[in-house]
Amino acid sequence: MTEERRPVLAILGGTGDLGTGLARRWAQAGYEVIIGSRTQEKADTAVADLREVMAERGVAEITVQAMENLAAAEAADIVTLTVPFSHQASTLEQVKPALQG
Repeated sequence: MTEERRPVLAILGGTGDLGTGLARRWAQAGYEVIIGSRTQEKADTAVADLREVMAERGVAEITVQAMENLAAAEAADIVTLTVPFSHQASTLEQVKPALQG
């Protein structure tokens, strides 16, 4: 029997409290998670912080990576938007081509 492939989950705005909370829980549940941000640097920092928190909790292996929002939307099967309300329209406009279909 073959194991069913889980969807890749992207969290746009994944560097904030809500995004990092979702990333932690989904990664711990075994999903591949992409933390998206307006800048690669912020996404990289969020991933490093997440790996540290998970290691402290005894979770050695998680599949998480950092990308800018558009790249994250293009790479994911499911996209979650966790940016503040004031940035939702501009973020959605930026990633709209990646969310077709």
